[in-house]
Amino acid sequence: MVKINRIPTRQYAYYVERGDAYFASSKFKKAINDYSKAIELKPKNGGIYFKRSYAYYRSKSFTEARNDAIKAKELGIKMPARYLKALRINT
Repeated sequence: MVKINRIPTRQYAYYVERGDAYFASSKFKKAINDYSKAIELKPKNGGIYFKRSYAYYRSKSFTEARNDAIKAKELGIKMPARYLKALRINT
């Protein structure tokens, strides 16, 4: 019998939810740290790259914001055209 380890999924959800709470409280650096931990657990989830991109954007780290937005786009995430234009990414 194959044993399934669900802890990474729970950890992923924990980091995303806590990152969202930090973001909502304008604690962008803490949000970025939690989103980064979530990305380590699920690197193919484009949505979390978008969340981290926007946290970078709000903390005025535009290069990092752009890089994460490009990665999110590569993973199939659709983002608002205004956001992509602000980061100078072709739509």
